[in-house]
Amino acid sequence: MSDLQSNPPVTEENPDKIKNDQNNNSLNILKTRLAKGEITKAEYDELKKEFQ
Repeated sequence: MSDLQSNPPVTEENPDKIKNDQNNNSLNILKTRLAKGEITKAEYDELKKEFQ
């Protein structure tokens, strides 16, 4: 199986990959902000719900 078959490119035909990548990036930002103390655990949990 080629890499393109297992990981289809991000295109208009594959909008779910775009959404998943955006959600993952958003969650990583939240985790970083939590680790830095910029947001509380309660704020993290509330914001995390919006991205799932």
